[in-house]
Amino acid sequence: MRRPTVVLAAALALAVTATVHAQMPGAPLAGPNRIARVMRASVVGIALTDAEKAALTTVRTKYTPRFKAIGDSAKPFAATLSSARQAHDTAAMRAARKQLQTQRQHGLATIRTALVDVRASLATDPHRHRFDQNMQVIRVLLQPRLNGPVAADR
Repeated sequence: MRRPTVVLAAALALAVTATVHAQMPGAPLAGPNRIARVMRASVVGIALTDAEKAALTTVRTKYTPRFKAIGDSAKPFAATLSSARQAHDTAAMRAARKQLQTQRQHGLATIRTALVDVRASLATDPHRHRFDQNMQVIRVLLQPRLNGPVAADR
């Protein structure tokens, strides 16, 4: 008779703990950024050889500073957009949104260039064929009109 009570008490304690952690303020755990998700999605289903892994590491080290620079340059525009939104300044909001869209276009161009380099680093035709299949999905994800506004606009 005591056993169900102990199990019930343990389950209740676990539920309370999960609820308390879910209600704690603070930033949620961030997952991989969009660029990392796109790069990973481009090689899904491909069993990479050691040489291909090394080539992909080279591509990543080549493009990481570029992506970081684009992200860092977009932060002031996002802050301007946020402050303009709080001040209800539509002219400033439009200008900041336009600058963010320009930064996003630079980022998309860099992603496309990086993906060309990723495809070039794949050694075998079956790997390149699978990459091309993955790119059909990624192209849809990279289209701005399907993704809606820039992340800072949301």
